[in-house]
Amino acid sequence: MRKSVLTFLMTSPLLLEPQVTLASQSQSNSAEVNENWGVGIGVRIATMPYKTSGNTVNDVMPLLFYKGEHVYLDGASGGVNLYRSKQFSFGATAQMRFFDIPRSAQNIIQGSQLDIGGKATWHYSSNLDFSLEVFSDYDSRYYSNLTSAYQLEGHGWDGELYASLRAKSARFNDTYYGLQLEEIGSAVDSQVGARGRMQLYRNLYAVGHFGLTIFDHNTYSSST
Repeated sequence: MRKSVLTFLMTSPLLLEPQVTLASQSQSNSAEVNENWGVGIGVRIATMPYKTSGNTVNDVMPLLFYKGEHVYLDGASGGVNLYRSKQFSFGATAQMRFFDIPRSAQNIIQGSQLDIGGKATWHYSSNLDFSLEVFSDYDSRYYSNLTSAYQLEGHGWDGELYASLRAKSARFNDTYYGLQLEEIGSAVDSQVGARGRMQLYRNLYAVGHFGLTIFDHNTYSSST
């Protein structure tokens, strides 16, 4: 297993009526709530963590963005806010998790899937959030993320810097990093990254995400 992996996500043009966009947004205003929506095509490039002859894998996927009073979509993730106040929020969440294996094995091992779980967020300040997520795959293999995220905003752009610890259950780690060939056991790895968007023209935005995952010693030392 390699020590760390890099992921990079950017949007590509998508034709929407009546405009061409990278991530198109519009607003529907009412007396009670403003609802923002957007859509785009994402091109994801990631280095593979496994000891293989290949180094990277590419994915093309639709990205959906929506921010309502209770429901939200954020690219390849989304959720429902069951409770929200100025300082705390809690709800159900789901995210697409990619299984970065060689292309020759992707049709045999269908590892990329939608994981579901719950998320609690402490809104420490207007710029800083701390969140805890607990996810499970389709076979009850659990993992959790403890994340701090700092919001940045400028003229025509906004972004987020984040750092996260991911705790993986033994079944999750053995399946997705031991490839069911080696028992690695439970472990914790770390992630840092940045995501953001820049306004190009009116409702036309460029959206990007860069992330780095650093594996724990047991996972890194595995034979896979």
